[in-house]
Amino acid sequence: MGHILWSEASTAAMKRLDPALRAAVEQRAGYLRRTPRMYARGDDERFPGCRSFWIEDLCHVYYMVVAEGDDCYIIAIEEMEPEETGLAGDAYDEQEA
Repeated sequence: MGHILWSEASTAAMKRLDPALRAAVEQRAGYLRRTPRMYARGDDERFPGCRSFWIEDLCHVYYMVVAEGDDCYIIAIEEMEPEETGLAGDAYDEQEA
């Protein structure tokens, strides 16, 4: 079973996340310990060679898997604004209610 390593940026992002969203990221990190290559490689030029996953269209997590092992390094967690997720305006307000 692999280990999960967190960059300074991803650690800082985790501290800013809503507790439920943070728990969802931590749950997925637990999955990565058992199956680190479960997500496909992304094509984001900012994070070449990284794999990634979304949490409810609210944050995008980028990570790398060690070449000869199962350890993962979580590089970045991008938080999306409601406008970026398509939840802007009335639709977002209804979800908040």
